[in-house]
Amino acid sequence: MSQEQLPEDFKTYSEPEVRFVEEIGEDGKKIRRKITTRKVTHHKVTAVPTTTTTTTTTSSSSSSSTSNFSTSEHVHEESSIASSSSTSSITSSAEQRVIEATLVAESEDKEERSSTVSSSSSSSSSSLVSQTGSLKQRLASQIHDHPYYRFLNRFPLKVLPAQYVRPKQTKAVIYCFGPDVNTSAKPESADQEKEQEKDQEQEKEKEAQSQDSFDVDSLVWIAYLKFNKIDFEIKYVTEPTMSPSGKLPFLALPSGELITHSGFEQWIQEHRPSDASKLNLQEAAEAAAFSTLVETKILTALNYTLWFEMAHFKTTTRQRYFGHHNKYLGILLSYLRKSDIVQGMLLVKPQVDRELIFEEASNALEALSVTLGKENTEGYFFGKKEPSSFDAVLFAYLHVILRLPAVRDLQPENNADSADGAKATELTRMVRKHDNLVRYAIRIWNEWFA
Repeated sequence: MSQEQLPEDFKTYSEPEVRFVEEIGEDGKKIRRKITTRKVTHHKVTAVPTTTTTTTTTSSSSSSSTSNFSTSEHVHEESSIASSSSTSSITSSAEQRVIEATLVAESEDKEERSSTVSSSSSSSSSSLVSQTGSLKQRLASQIHDHPYYRFLNRFPLKVLPAQYVRPKQTKAVIYCFGPDVNTSAKPESADQEKEQEKDQEQEKEKEAQSQDSFDVDSLVWIAYLKFNKIDFEIKYVTEPTMSPSGKLPFLALPSGELITHSGFEQWIQEHRPSDASKLNLQEAAEAAAFSTLVETKILTALNYTLWFEMAHFKTTTRQRYFGHHNKYLGILLSYLRKSDIVQGMLLVKPQVDRELIFEEASNALEALSVTLGKENTEGYFFGKKEPSSFDAVLFAYLHVILRLPAVRDLQPENNADSADGAKATELTRMVRKHDNLVRYAIRIWNEWFA
């Protein structure tokens, strides 16, 4: 009978063996484990005409077996595969020792590998650091050895103290238009220069005695702060664009907050130390009515005098507001500002009528004079012993009008313009007709400003 041909390499599997092991865990409970084992035998057949030799290798518990073939060599590899059905550790002590030994060997191999990798990485990083350090040192030495740096090293850098350190602000500061002491009116023609020299000298002497602002709004704020006895400083400036609202004046507080026209009245009411000048409801209503009268009728006449009367416009107004600019730039800016004022007047009236404007201003001054009283030589409006907000408004307008400089005719030989000087001083003459208003303005100046 012919022998059955087998493949050169084949495996045989035994029946699985199942056994149960009970063990007491760390918490004192009994743990029952199920262990299933199966024997796998790997056969390798080679045709050798000599005697047979058998080599057996086992991984855990193995046995060797021989084949009946006489003309071949059998190599049996037996291994046992163990599987556990529980989630805890190994049960039997013998198997546990074998697996622990295997795990220890594997961990030692991993540690050796990691140590090898770490040592190689550390050696590479240390070599990289040394290379970069040496490169920086070489570059630094090359830079500092350069002739340019050797020349600069002869002049060591010294930090000098600041020439000016801005002092810390401790009280409110009002930024407004300043006095026009150094901006006297300049004649448009050389013929008027000699005639105006004496007048200018007299004006400078008068203006040097008082450092007040020529701007009505600025003077209202200054007077109102003084009347409420608020400690503040005055900074005279010439650029309205430095204000957040684009209009002077404005108030800068030590906290860094800036107060403009919209919040000035409220800030005064909150920070004034006393309520001596506070008005009741009836007085506040009357003060609002009189303030509207002043800021419409008298202000319109003052603007017409400063911006439409050419004797004042070309000398006083232009020099006060735009004298710090270049001549041609000042002329351009003055006409732009004049255009804005005209637009504001046309919003109230359909046309700019000079006679009507000055007639309304004369009636307003008459009403104020009657309200103040002809015999009032000590008090203020509404019978107050302390000036109120309306007193600040009226004083500012009266003071600016009374201190308008005297002007002459621009072209005396021209009959059409021969009355320029007389027209420009008409508003001042209207105020001087009321002696009580003049005494009122002088008294406030002497008590609060002089």
